[in-house]
Amino acid sequence: MLDEIAQNGDADLIRRTAAGDREAFAAFVAKHGGAIHRFLRTVAGDSAEDALQETFLGAWRWAASFRGESSARTWLFTIARNAARRQQRRRVA
Repeated sequence: MLDEIAQNGDADLIRRTAAGDREAFAAFVAKHGGAIHRFLRTVAGDSAEDALQETFLGAWRWAASFRGESSARTWLFTIARNAARRQQRRRVA
């Protein structure tokens, strides 16, 4: 079932996530999780796992705010970058 959902476009997956569709969100995470994790290992180091969790929690919470002005992947990387920055501030404090 996730394979069928994953074939849908990212914008559709986010729209369905905003409506509370957990399977659509799981497909979105499966599709982008690896790339986001690799990015966060580079920018967040030891805090990558925490930043990854924060990234996808944010994506779930803010799915309704996705306007489609950029790609869903760009939107997700922006959330990830901000999560990494928050993790770095927490480590310094």
